[in-house]
Amino acid sequence: MPALLAVQRVPLRMVLGAPEDIEGLSVYRGGTDEGPTLVLVHGFGDSAAGWGQVIGPLARRHPVVTYDQPGHGESAPADPPLTFVHLSEGLEAVVDSIDGPVVLIGNSLGGFVALRHALDHPEGVERVVLINSGGLSYPELEGTLLMPETREGLALKNKAVFGDAARPMPGFLADAFLERQGEARLQSLWTDLRTPPFHDLDDELSALTVPVDIIWGTPDGLLPLAGYGERFETLIPDARFETLDGCAHVPQYTCANRLVLLLEQKLAD
Repeated sequence: MPALLAVQRVPLRMVLGAPEDIEGLSVYRGGTDEGPTLVLVHGFGDSAAGWGQVIGPLARRHPVVTYDQPGHGESAPADPPLTFVHLSEGLEAVVDSIDGPVVLIGNSLGGFVALRHALDHPEGVERVVLINSGGLSYPELEGTLLMPETREGLALKNKAVFGDAARPMPGFLADAFLERQGEARLQSLWTDLRTPPFHDLDDELSALTVPVDIIWGTPDGLLPLAGYGERFETLIPDARFETLDGCAHVPQYTCANRLVLLLEQKLAD
């Protein structure tokens, strides 16, 4: 598992250098000195390394920060409990370490965290970009799909997340991913997300005061556009909505070049 994580982080280290520690979080920082800082927030069970394919192009034009969310990757806490409040406090600590305005770019659970921050701390947030974001009530999402326990279950998750880009994994690699995704701290986070009072933002999004762009990779087998993603467009006033067909739940993995081009377009508007 440490070797797997090290390999995944090579693109980050090549572009942004070694991480720094901010309140127990592993934080990568680099890019230019011009414009608002792009803060990239990954999803459930992922890490900062998930942005490896888009970091290089973005860092050529923008200051960029990404980090392992609390309880993910190399960030504390190493053991449960892990709650949504930890994630919110983690992003707050990262943003507080940045001089000047920020653009929050969040995928999946990372979008949920970014929205929570924009609602609570709109000052200094220039824009929020949601990529296949969480944040709305959705009881259909099952823990067995999000945190599989078998190789067969992992194959189903990969198909849901990566769509047609999903590829079979060698058994040893599948087992390493199962070990990583079955960590007790992630189990405790899932429990917190599904235990009342819920953190869902359905009733709060109309109060957003910062511009929001929504990017949805399709088809999404975790958070589908129909019945879920399209609700963001109705709940967030003046949100701009774009789809990336064929890019599934994680366009930063499956369609990195297309995602970068779309992000640059949105940031330039």
